[in-house]
Amino acid sequence: LVQDQFLETLFAHRWEQNPTLPSCRAVITDFVDIALKGFNPVRWVFGAYANRMLRKSLLMNDARVFADSINSVPPSLRGWVQTNFLVTGPIVLVLVDDREVGKLRRRLLEDSGKRRIVCFTIGGTAVGKHILDFAWQNRRELSDALDALLLFLTGPRVDFREYNGDEKSVLAVGFTTQATAYFQASDCVVTQGGASTLNELEALGKPTVCIPIKGHWEQERNAWRFKTRDNYAVLSPTQLDATTLINSIIRVLEVQAPSKPNFKGGAARLAAEKIVGLLGYRRKV
Repeated sequence: LVQDQFLETLFAHRWEQNPTLPSCRAVITDFVDIALKGFNPVRWVFGAYANRMLRKSLLMNDARVFADSINSVPPSLRGWVQTNFLVTGPIVLVLVDDREVGKLRRRLLEDSGKRRIVCFTIGGTAVGKHILDFAWQNRRELSDALDALLLFLTGPRVDFREYNGDEKSVLAVGFTTQATAYFQASDCVVTQGGASTLNELEALGKPTVCIPIKGHWEQERNAWRFKTRDNYAVLSPTQLDATTLINSIIRVLEVQAPSKPNFKGGAARLAAEKIVGLLGYRRKV
């Protein structure tokens, strides 16, 4: 069983021996703590208990991979992570041919008559659907002000056909395994605050606007981390209107492009070797 940090999966075995679970279990995660805000003591007690459950559950896995920079971990937990996890760094494979990206970009822009592409992506859940709905409702203002085609990557949980009918302003694409190609073909990306997507966009050097889920500790922390490092713009859902979004997109397009870390697949290879090692296989030389 290979799982990410999906909490329901992590907590499913409840620290007990469960004969229905596979004998070998691996986890790939990019967070190890639940950060809670506020001064309510009950909330802090709950947070401490939830963190204890989370860490104990993580340690029950036979292979543990931390797939982000160690600097993303709160300082008090970095030693614990380095002791108990294989820290690979971000698992990012950006295998995009520049010529193919150029063809994709020309094809996307051909019928719109626009000069730019602004990509809206919400990942694998429907939590960010409100961002697509907002962009759709304001599509003419956004598209005209930015001289851009709005490209919606809806993921597997949202029906892309909800956003059909205005080909001059919006192109909606359903679930695709080629998301990084669409990112690369775009001038700017508007996304939430998932670490995997933000690491991919950083690797591509792509100007980015983050709209993290309100009150979601991990996404808010990720968004501000990348804002500091790469000049990403961060908007809270309560700040979201056409004017603030247009201004944020223009600002990130005007600042110097973010750095492009050198990700060549080493992190993915390290994680794969760790997991395959559970099965007793040995790499052939």
